[in-house]
Amino acid sequence: MTKFFRFCQVNNQKHTTPKQAGWLRRLLSRRPLVNVLLFGLILVLGICYLWQINVTATSGFAVKDLNAQLSEMQESQQKLQLQIADLQSLQRIQLATERLKLNTPTRLQYINNAAGAVALEK
Repeated sequence: MTKFFRFCQVNNQKHTTPKQAGWLRRLLSRRPLVNVLLFGLILVLGICYLWQINVTATSGFAVKDLNAQLSEMQESQQKLQLQIADLQSLQRIQLATERLKLNTPTRLQYINNAAGAVALEK
């Protein structure tokens, strides 16, 4: 073998094309790019986490305010129901009839409406 042939053989071995690596292997071979991508991903996930925590806290305060309003309205409803019961009591009605000078009926007459007629024909 000549020196020239031996040189070509060695040169051929150095310049052979490597097998194409997968996209993940090519991506991992670029360390600065991987670092930037991971940092960006962590940053985006951190911002999403903080946003979700903020939304949850805000809705918690809104629920607390609505519960306070609900309890106030329930207390108000109970007070109004007591007031209604007091105004509809028999003693209150008797006092109102005396104050308005209304006559109490002495003779009651019940009408039997078996025919179903409401008005009289003339």
